[in-house]
Amino acid sequence: MFGLGRKDLVFMERRRSRRVGREIVVSWQNGQEHSRGATCDISDHGAFVRSGEAVPVNSIVDFEIDPGRGREKVLCRAQVVWINVGQLEGYPPGFGIEFVDGKEKLKGIVFELSGGGLEGY
Repeated sequence: MFGLGRKDLVFMERRRSRRVGREIVVSWQNGQEHSRGATCDISDHGAFVRSGEAVPVNSIVDFEIDPGRGREKVLCRAQVVWINVGQLEGYPPGFGIEFVDGKEKLKGIVFELSGGGLEGY
């Protein structure tokens, strides 16, 4: 799985919910800076956003998530909890986020993307 080492797997085990590996177009605003990217994975608690943009850890970022297929875009707020600038070999550059506002809107989308098979639903 992405060629991750033991230390990386310990980090991943701390997640509160299982992630669904899906590429979803997102745009975000951090202060005056606007950017776009895509998720590598997403859950109702957080996501990993593939991006070449440097977003500082602990930043609060406003997101617009476009799940596609005619679904309504979801607006939410998230905190950047970690970044990857090459330290995780085999994992793309980007940042991990934890949703702090708008989580309820995401639950249905994540459930649908998972095929209804995620634990905890």
